[in-house]
Amino acid sequence: MSDWGTVVFLYDYEWDFKWDFWNEEGEAEREKTQGIIVKHYKASGISGIVKHAYYGMRYFMERFDHSSLDLYDHYRTGRTSNLTEIKTAFDVFMDQGIIDLGVDSVEHVIKNWGRNKKRYEEKPSELKYDLFAGDGTDGYFYIYFSGKPETGYSLKYTYVLGHDLHDIQHAFKNACGRESDYKNNIEEIDKAIKFFEENGTLITAEKDVKYIENRGTTIVQQAMERN
Repeated sequence: MSDWGTVVFLYDYEWDFKWDFWNEEGEAEREKTQGIIVKHYKASGISGIVKHAYYGMRYFMERFDHSSLDLYDHYRTGRTSNLTEIKTAFDVFMDQGIIDLGVDSVEHVIKNWGRNKKRYEEKPSELKYDLFAGDGTDGYFYIYFSGKPETGYSLKYTYVLGHDLHDIQHAFKNACGRESDYKNNIEEIDKAIKFFEENGTLITAEKDVKYIENRGTTIVQQAMERN
């Protein structure tokens, strides 16, 4: 895994569709799409990875209360905008061809997730994905996200190091990097800590430690095999 930040998205999406969508009495079939997406970022250690996760999740969640997602290339690169987080927030969607450059709503992104160009029934859809990051040495940062256009989103997270669960502050301040690294980026890091504490639920059950460790190890191994 080296010093480059590696993030693994494991996605899971279910939706209803009908081939004869014009027929109100026609039967809808339940479809399910699953997959794994690997992203590599220029940020070393868990601290850098958590920052990417923060930028991505913050922007995505904030847009539930707005009409659109700004996905134009100049926004994604940050050349003419301060919204540099979009690059990390939506690379995963862009790479899968789910959304194109332009302006889409969060609802549109979720409803188009996994549709594979099939005709589908406009019934409640749900986007779920797990995000694992780490190499076993610095531990695993784990996010579970689920979102529905009708009800909004749910975010759960934790940081596993050794055989213990830690909060977001531990991942930033103690897990990796020098103390000077934290001091030099304290404003940005504190914003990320506050975001997760206010918008997410910390996973604290000890029974979840082994599950996350095993799942993280397996998924990271799969990611390495694909790259």
